[in-house]
Amino acid sequence: MKKGQRPRKKVVVILVEGPSELRALSNVLSALYDSIDPDYEVFFPNMIEDGDEHWGDLTSKYGIVPEKIEMCIEKLYFHDFLQINKLYPKDITEIIHILDMDGAYIDDSCIQHKDNPLGLDKTYYAEDKILTDNVPGIVERNARKRANIDYLCSLNKIKIGSKSIPYSAYFFSSNLDHFLYDEANVISGKEKVRLAEDFSMQYACDPDEFITVIKETPGVLMNMTYDESWAFIRERGNHSLERHSNINQLFSRI
Repeated sequence: MKKGQRPRKKVVVILVEGPSELRALSNVLSALYDSIDPDYEVFFPNMIEDGDEHWGDLTSKYGIVPEKIEMCIEKLYFHDFLQINKLYPKDITEIIHILDMDGAYIDDSCIQHKDNPLGLDKTYYAEDKILTDNVPGIVERNARKRANIDYLCSLNKIKIGSKSIPYSAYFFSSNLDHFLYDEANVISGKEKVRLAEDFSMQYACDPDEFITVIKETPGVLMNMTYDESWAFIRERGNHSLERHSNINQLFSRI
C-alpha cells in the first residue's frame, strides 16, 4: 500500500425489514463473515427518510416501483449511512437484501375477508390464504410487492453513487418468524424480540452450527440454484405463503 493511501475496506451491507430480523441475524451473520475474514465489516442500516430512522418493507412501500427502486435504495439506505460511517461506495464489497415474501404471489382469490383475524387488526397468514379486514389493501400491496421483487431478484449489481456494487437478494417465507421459528403470525413485538434474541444467543458464537441448522430446517430450498429458488417462490400458488427460504444460497456462495 502506498504511503498515505487509505486501507482497502471490506464492507458488507445487509438490508433487512425490521428490528426482529436485525436482532436474529446481525450477530450470527457478522460472526460468519468474521470467521471467513476478520477484515470484513458488516453493517445493517435502516432506512432514513427526511432525517427520521425507521424500518419497513421497501418492496411494498407506497410510491416504490421497479423503475425507481434502485434510486430509492441508494437514497433511503445509503445516503446518510455513508456519511455517518465515513465510507465511500468503493468501500462496499457487496449488498445483501433479505426479504419477507408475505404471500405476495398467491392468487387474489386467496385473500379473504375476516374482521380482526388476530383480534388486533392484523393480517393473518395461513399456508393457503391470507385473512384480513382490508382485502383491497392486501391485493394492492401484493401487486406492488411482486413487481418490485421480480425486478430485484433479476439484479446482480446496484449502482450506489458512481459505483456498481454486487447485489443479491434472499427470502424468508412467509416471513422470517415463519421460517426460523415456525410461527408465521407472532402477535406482539415483545414476543418477536424474545424469539429473535433467543435465536441470536443460540447461534452467534457458532456460525457453523447456524448454517447446519438452516440447511436442516424444513422448507429450505437446498437442491436449487439461486435463480431456480426465486422462480419457485414466485410461482403463482401457495409457495410464497409456505415455509421456505433460499438463505442457504448465501452460505454456499460465501
